[in-house]
Amino acid sequence: MNLNHLAYFKEAVSCKSINKAAKNLYISQPALTLALRTFENEIGVKLLIRSHAGIFPTEAGQQIYEDSCQILQIISNWSRYNTEGKMQYIKFQLFSSPFIYNTLIHNIILDIVDTYPKFDVFPLEMNDDDIFQTIKEQPDFAIGISSVPKNQFEIVKKNEKAFGLEVEYLFQDYFCVFINIDHPMASKKLLTPEDLQHLTLTGYVEDRQIDQLLKPLFNQNRYYRQTNQGTIMQMVKENKSAAIFPKLLAQYGTFSDCKKVKAIPIKYKSDILELYYVLIYKSGKNLSDEKLQILQIIKNFFIHL
Repeated sequence: MNLNHLAYFKEAVSCKSINKAAKNLYISQPALTLALRTFENEIGVKLLIRSHAGIFPTEAGQQIYEDSCQILQIISNWSRYNTEGKMQYIKFQLFSSPFIYNTLIHNIILDIVDTYPKFDVFPLEMNDDDIFQTIKEQPDFAIGISSVPKNQFEIVKKNEKAFGLEVEYLFQDYFCVFINIDHPMASKKLLTPEDLQHLTLTGYVEDRQIDQLLKPLFNQNRYYRQTNQGTIMQMVKENKSAAIFPKLLAQYGTFSDCKKVKAIPIKYKSDILELYYVLIYKSGKNLSDEKLQILQIIKNFFIHL
């Protein structure tokens, strides 16, 4: 049995909230949900009841929760027998927008821990707008990688300075329509709004700002909603629909080795199509040399993209 699943279950029941437990555990909400379902399958009984008011243990779940607390406490007590030579890890959270999280976050973390093994990095996927607010609320060292429309970069940078945040430019990207190369429009170099009317779009259940802007331009008779990037990309690979993603990051992600998909720019007057990805952290004199070096490692990573 996976002890992490035991700890995740204990935290979820204690918090009565998947979202709050995920934040406390420094993992994404979908990852926690999957872990809890896996744990239920391992045990072989239903452990949690989910409702709008939160999550609650079943009768069996309550007993397993109490057992979990005892088991984890016993394991925690074992640590006192081996204290010599133990490395003291410094934990910090790395918040990132979904596209960074799904494409580059693993390599970024490797660059950090290869240089500073004692830093224990907890990546957390989060919507762009929420990253700024979350960094403000963090009492400890935390870093965010988010995106803003190019034309809003200077405004965001100025506004966040007032809250004690530094917002630094990392790299530029722009949205394209991704379609299968067998689609009749795949030969085009640019797609016009008229072209988009003949394409079926797949987007997220919760529309992004870019989806809200461009969705009305696509075929209105059919629109697919999916919960994750991988499923959306699979729809494109199977030539069932089109999708909207930042070009550079999509080509570092699931589309990186896919010869069946083409990215085509949109001939549409909107600054929202151009993105700046930015580094966010709290400014101040309390940043150690090591933490400043971590920030530089992240910046260097994007310089070499």
